[in-house]
Amino acid sequence: GPMSVENRTGSIHLDTHFGLVRLDGCAGDVVARSGGGAVIVEKQTGGLDVESNLCETMQVFVDRIAPAGIRLVAKDGGVQAHVPEGSGFDLDATTQEGHAANSFGIPVDAIAGTEHGASMRGVVGAGGPKVVIAVKQGNISIRGERGH
Repeated sequence: GPMSVENRTGSIHLDTHFGLVRLDGCAGDVVARSGGGAVIVEKQTGGLDVESNLCETMQVFVDRIAPAGIRLVAKDGGVQAHVPEGSGFDLDATTQEGHAANSFGIPVDAIAGTEHGASMRGVVGAGGPKVVIAVKQGNISIRGERGH
């Protein structure tokens, strides 16, 4: 069923078969697995590792990219990631079928052997933690934002 966690400082491991996963203000490292349902992450400052089999949307707002980095995996559904402007990180983002966009000037390349695949790989700012986004079917975007 649905799971919601707010303002936790320790590490968290969530596993749900189906239902909304919502994380708000978590400072510890988070590992979340969802069989299906939307995933919404806000004000994350710890490491983040999220996988969803079927998500209509995965929206992630990070206030700080932790050294553990960010890993967002969606088999079916799009991913929208928002990180603080001026962040340094190493981006590796791929969709097997969908569009890809970013606000950091990283080129979007077609993926050989796929009809509609796209990837974005490169160093943002001074580099730093790994930010990995992997989507099988769906669009991906990663943008820099001022704090919200």
